[in-house]
Amino acid sequence: MNPISLDEIEQARERIGGSTLRSPLVHLGVDDAPADIYLKLENLQPTGSFKVRGAGNAIALLSNHERDRGVYTCSAGNMAQALAWHARRNRIPCTAIIPDTAPETWRNSLTTKGTVMVRKSVSSCAHQSNASKTLFLIGFTGKLVRESHPPHQLPNS
Repeated sequence: MNPISLDEIEQARERIGGSTLRSPLVHLGVDDAPADIYLKLENLQPTGSFKVRGAGNAIALLSNHERDRGVYTCSAGNMAQALAWHARRNRIPCTAIIPDTAPETWRNSLTTKGTVMVRKSVSSCAHQSNASKTLFLIGFTGKLVRESHPPHQLPNS
C-alpha cells in the first residue's frame, strides 16, 4: 500500500469541505503533563465521529452510475452512521450489514437515515465484505471496494 500524498489529502479536503466541520483543537492544560496535550473534537462532526470524512470523500468520488447502484458497509457503528448520513444527503441507496448484537440506538439511527439493514451473526459479518454489486466501504480504512452480488441476496447466517 502506497502512502497518501499531501496533494491527495488536500483534494479530499476540498471534496468534503461543505459537509464536514473543521474540528477544533482544544488545549487540555494539564500542569504536570510531559508535553502539551491537545484534543481534536471530532465528536462535533455531524455523525459524532471522524468517519464522516472518509465516507464523504468516498461518496464524492463516485460516478453517477455508481451512486445509482448504492453503497454498503459491514458496520453498525461510526462508519455505518457516516455512510448512511452522506448517502441520505446525496439520495444514494445505502445498506449496512450489521451484527445481530448491534445496539438498538445504532439500529434506530440507521433506520432514521433510510438505511436498509441486513442483520448477521458477528462471525458472518466479517465474511460479507465481498458479496455486493453495490460499492462497499471498509469501515477501518475508508477504502472503496467494488464487488459482485447485491447485499439483499446475501445468505442468512
